[in-house]
Amino acid sequence: MRNISMWQKGTKMLTILGWFFGVILLLVVTGVVVIFGSMIFQKQITTVQLKLSPEVILLLDGIQVTEISDKEQPLPYEYRPGTGDVPAAKEMLLSDDGKIEEGQRTHDGDPRKEVHVLLNGQGSPPFVFKGNDVYRFDNYRLGEQLGAFTSPAFRHIGHVAAVANNILLVQGNPALATNKKHHLYQVSLPDFRQKEITEDSYYVFLRPPMVFTPAGFNGVVVVYYTGDYSFALGGDASRPKYSVIRIYTKNYPEGQDVTKLGFKAGTVVNVSWRNDALILQADPSLPAMADKPRVAARVWRVV
Repeated sequence: MRNISMWQKGTKMLTILGWFFGVILLLVVTGVVVIFGSMIFQKQITTVQLKLSPEVILLLDGIQVTEISDKEQPLPYEYRPGTGDVPAAKEMLLSDDGKIEEGQRTHDGDPRKEVHVLLNGQGSPPFVFKGNDVYRFDNYRLGEQLGAFTSPAFRHIGHVAAVANNILLVQGNPALATNKKHHLYQVSLPDFRQKEITEDSYYVFLRPPMVFTPAGFNGVVVVYYTGDYSFALGGDASRPKYSVIRIYTKNYPEGQDVTKLGFKAGTVVNVSWRNDALILQADPSLPAMADKPRVAARVWRVV
């Protein structure tokens, strides 16, 4: 009887182990199916998400956004957009002796370090961004240290641009962040005080924030991009979910988000000022990898 009892216990244990490993195998298989299914049907899934998304979201009381044209000629294909009216910082090479040169590292053995150099400071001196430390750019040499990013410190900086006098935009990955999202900060000078604008900025190497100084508008307009609609893998396969319109004026010296346009309304690529209103030119064409023809541009009025 004892042997039978031990055999029953052993059989029960094997059954439990079988169920356990069966569940683990089922979860693994389900995960693999979900991953491959999302890859295979990525375009279809994103298309459904896009259809359910809003066109316009207002972010400031009293703002009105109306469409004034949806029959413009399709905009030319633009895989690597610019930064608007104001150039962003560019990568240069810093030698151990403090010399700064144009170019990028081409091999791992190059002792020079990549730094961001902002030559157009919109009224501020030109800067060199070396890791989290900020220096004065002194005729292609590293000048005195002016400040540092500490709240937070960054693991990586992907983009720096001057917005207005004493205001910078910095896209970076916080050193202690546990997610892989890209954060966008507004940095005030001269104390380098940091204020997070969004924790979900679009890939700056594909579409950096754009800074506009429209003729007749008493201020600066920034268009920054958030979220990600992916239609395929590789190449020109994604677009930002939203184009956020942020203004810097006498009434909003620290900046103010006024509205954001969903990709359904088009990715905002240009801003002008006409008849006391901001005019937004938006491109709703899908990326090249979506295998769809380019469609008519749309024009929106913000007042």
